[in-house]
Amino acid sequence: MAILESSVDTEGALFRERREHMQALVDDLTEKLATISEGGGEKARERHRAKGKLPVRERINRLLDPGSPFLELAPM
Repeated sequence: MAILESSVDTEGALFRERREHMQALVDDLTEKLATISEGGGEKARERHRAKGKLPVRERINRLLDPGSPFLELAPM
């Protein structure tokens, strides 16, 4: 396989600035996905349970066989 040449200056200020910005975006996305995976926050979970319903992920977990893979395509 051929090695691709790169002209990106990974030591430059612009690269560092963009990397920091990208890391902030990744951190924000990770935080949002964690909130979503919990069922949308405490109030949303309480409303669901008050209606006698299970949060989405709990319903999915009850449908899946133990140890079977599950690929979530659109968590948001």
